[in-house]
Formats: sequence, C-alpha cells, structure tokens
Amino acid sequence: MKRSNTRFISGTVAVLACSLIVPFVLSACKASARNNPESIPPTSTDDIQTIDKKTTTENTFPDQLLDSDQIAFSAGVENWGPINYGCDYWTGTDYIVYYNGTIEIRDIYSLSGETVETKEISYEDIKEIRTLADSFRKNESKYDLDFSNYFDGAGWGFTTYDTDGSKNPLYSGYIYEIDELEGIVEILSKYETNVDLNERAFRLFEGKYYCSDYGFEYEYISLYKKDDKYWLEIKPVVMAEPEVYEISEIELMENNIIYFNYVEDNKWHSFIFSFSDDMTQLKPDGSSNTYDKLIENTEETAVGTEAEV
Repeated sequence: MKRSNTRFISGTVAVLACSLIVPFVLSACKASARNNPESIPPTSTDDIQTIDKKTTTENTFPDQLLDSDQIAFSAGVENWGPINYGCDYWTGTDYIVYYNGTIEIRDIYSLSGETVETKEISYEDIKEIRTLADSFRKNESKYDLDFSNYFDGAGWGFTTYDTDGSKNPLYSGYIYEIDELEGIVEILSKYETNVDLNERAFRLFEGKYYCSDYGFEYEYISLYKKDDKYWLEIKPVVMAEPEVYEISEIELMENNIIYFNYVEDNKWHSFIFSFSDDMTQLKPDGSSNTYDKLIENTEETAVGTEAEV
C-alpha cells in the first residue's frame, strides 16, 4: 500500500498493511507434511497420539452452577500461519471456563501483547460443551485424524476438568470436520469480543501527549474516538487551532513504530511515530522531541478535545 505526502518526513512512504488472522479458521491448505507436537496450544499437554484420556466423565458434571472457582473446561487455539511478521499478528487465544459460570478469554498478539476479559457464560453452554466433549471421547474412532498433509490454519487443544480438579486432556491438533470439536468452538466464539487491530492499537495509545522539551513543535498530540471513528488531533505551536484528521487505519509495526493512516484528496497519507516500550511516549518521525502521555485528568482532557472537533 503506497502512502504519499507523509507527515513529519519528506518523500513517499510505502507500508505493508497487516492482515488480521481470524482465529476460527475452518479451512486449510494441503501442502508439505506438518505435525509439530511442540506447537500445541498451551491448554494441551502432549501430542494427540499419546494423550491419556478418560473413557467417560458424564457422572462428574454437576446439575447446576457451583459456588467455586474450579475450572470446568479449557481450550487454546494457536496460529499456525500464514503470518505477516512485520505487524501485530494474532498468535493465539486461550479460553478458561469455570463451574461458577464465568469464562476467561485471553487474546495474544505479537506486538500489542495479551488482553484478558472475563464474562458470564450460561450453565446450558457449559453443559453443552461437556456433552460435546464426552461425545467426542466416545466417537473419536470414527474420525480420520491424520492431518499430516495439512499446512496452515489454527491448531487447537482441549481439556475437561472434574469438580475435584482432576484434569482430563481431550484432544490437540487440527479440528477440521470433527463435528463435536467444531461445535465447542462455535459456543466459545459467542463470547469472543473480536476486537480488530485498529481498536487494539487505539486502546493502547488513546490519550493526550505533551512535550516537556525545549523548542518543541507541537503543544500536544491527541488520539481519541468519537462517533465510532478514530481521530488524531495535533496542535502546532505556531497555529491558533489544532489540525484534526480522521484516521482510517492504525498499524502497529515492529521496532516500536506506529502508523496513523488517513485519506485526503483520495490518497493515503501517514503520520509516523516511534513509541516507548511502555507505550506512554510518542516521538514524531524525524523529530528530536518526545511527547509524554498525560496520565492524570484524562477524562477532562478527552472531553475538551472532542469539543474542539
């Protein structure tokens, strides 16, 4: 993707757009053999061929939610490619379901790191997950589980837990055309927020940034959201009013670089910043000044900023 008239630097900047890898991929490309037990998602403990499984666990499942933080079920999915290593790609997601009716979802990305959210999950969905798991244990022999010629997609791991804490690994590997396991994934996906890369980056950098260095060029740099759109506001020292841009795409790149891309005169343009490891400082590309994120009074600042648009 070509960007012209790039701010803060002269010339044209070419940027490769990051592709969001969808966690619930249910198709795969046949290619060279792949069977890597070391790549199994974190909730599974071994290769599928060596898992020691219980033959049945139906009698251990309670008939209602429990006042307990005991895990009932866990699943993990790992990105097995393709991967764009230059951007903030999805690496995996973990799901932990508890007998008390909560589900914890942990999304992991290569650059923006880990986000965790906890939601309520119905007893009916927990019971259905367990029913599907038990059904797979009984019917596993009917499936062709030889995926050695598959390359691509996502690898899964599943584990059930009894009320006494006993851990019962269920399966790990590809789940293509395995009805019970695809059914479990369908239930889990209902509770996934599916935050896209733009929103992930926005949440990391949202706020107002000020420069304390001598001879700074901008009074502040502000990133905020209004009417479900992203806005970048920059107030040059020499101007009475700030410049405001509607941001179409936020690209978090390797080497602590972030692109704020916008469209003007039917052309793509970019603001380019480098950022600190803790993501509390921004430095415009080509500038010697660093802008620090305002930590206090952020709500008041955001209201004032939006009113100026």
